[in-house]
Amino acid sequence: MYTLRRKILCITIFINHYKSAKSFLIYPQNPESPGIQILLLIMLPFCFIPNKGANCTPKAGPDSLKSLDLRALAQVAEEIPSPAVPLALIQNQVDLLDLLSEHTGILASRSEAKKAIQNNAISINKEKVGNLDQKVGAEHLLHGQYIMIENGKKNKFLLKTNQ
Repeated sequence: MYTLRRKILCITIFINHYKSAKSFLIYPQNPESPGIQILLLIMLPFCFIPNKGANCTPKAGPDSLKSLDLRALAQVAEEIPSPAVPLALIQNQVDLLDLLSEHTGILASRSEAKKAIQNNAISINKEKVGNLDQKVGAEHLLHGQYIMIENGKKNKFLLKTNQ
């Protein structure tokens, strides 16, 4: 069932994406006006999206991550866990198993890191890693300072390099 709460959520999403429509929704001078009718025609389909499609935000991919500027990455680093690693370690092509377990503490041991890679749970800069012998080097650095490591869907880390 589609509840009132869900419809309010859809309207909120609509308002956030279409700021100019806010005045029509809050201060409709004439409910019969073409502006409000067009707005409702555009908005109503969003209110009946099944639960699976409720999140209207697109998935972020490797290209969108690489397109972020340095300031945006620094802001992300403040929001999620950001272990620091020496820049020299990354420039010398560190083994991913060692990076995950010993240098960052993202995973407790090499065997946990190995299992996570085998289960296709690890990604570097939004690209899945399937190779146990994967090396992490300077080519993975975003703006020469950051590397995004993900363990599953919800465990995200932004490695910062020490200069």
